[in-house]
Amino acid sequence: MKQTKNRTIVNILLSALVLFVIVFFLFYGKYDLFRFPFDAGVWGTASDWAMIFVTAITAVFIYRTFQAQIEVFRLQERITKYESFNYTEKIKPIFELIITKREVEQVGNNIVVNYGFKLTNTTYPAEGVKITGILFPYLDPVMEVFWEFEDFTRHPRDPIGPIDRKLAALPFKDGNSNEPRFFLHITFSLSYEDKDGNEYGQTIEVYDNETAIKRITPGPIICKS
Repeated sequence: MKQTKNRTIVNILLSALVLFVIVFFLFYGKYDLFRFPFDAGVWGTASDWAMIFVTAITAVFIYRTFQAQIEVFRLQERITKYESFNYTEKIKPIFELIITKREVEQVGNNIVVNYGFKLTNTTYPAEGVKITGILFPYLDPVMEVFWEFEDFTRHPRDPIGPIDRKLAALPFKDGNSNEPRFFLHITFSLSYEDKDGNEYGQTIEVYDNETAIKRITPGPIICKS
């Protein structure tokens, strides 16, 4: 990159010199400015030209120094952003859901699932923890809040729970079977802060269709820093 800049400066100086020579010969003898030997009254003394030359060289070095400082500033800015990102990732709390129990029973025409949950913080302490457990019954647009939690400080080794809840599922019949089937969509919505006050949101979802259960635990998303 430095060689490219040096080459550019040299090309500019050479182009200026060539342009001067061309203009000088085109207008030679027509004006006092374009006569040889040069008239000191028109062109000035040697000291004047020496000062111009020194000023031009100084301007070139100042320009190069300024460009180098800009490059250093941009590099430092990238390093600062990288270190800030790594630090934020290091102190970011992340919660995981553990299903400790799942018992399915049929009560009359209804299906009841007896769950046991635990939420654990696997990384750094979290503050201002708020968690809401929401049930989305199958084919039912009504959202049911079945559990809420709020605590100022939650350390990594302190699990939240056990959360024991019996949740009623809407049964529906599979066309190829007489056995009742159900589907449950359970969501735990979390909000909390790290030790520096950065705010996070995290959603943990559980999908249960009686024959299989699926847990989705994406990482937290920073909401405000």
